[in-house]
Amino acid sequence: GCGFEHVCRATIYLRNVEDFADVDAVYAKAFTATVKPARVAFGNNMIPKGALVEIDVIAVSSESE
Repeated sequence: GCGFEHVCRATIYLRNVEDFADVDAVYAKAFTATVKPARVAFGNNMIPKGALVEIDVIAVSSESE
């Protein structure tokens, strides 16, 4: 039930730190709210299955279960 608007924190793992500008541009298109989620990015990672980017997010819903 959560969407991009519920993301409060993102961790971005990059195989090549030089790709940060490209990833940042896509990230800005995905997160369009006035206040962007907190984030941290790490470069030079060996990501499984040959991936170039892996993103882990924490989302919080205001709805109670």
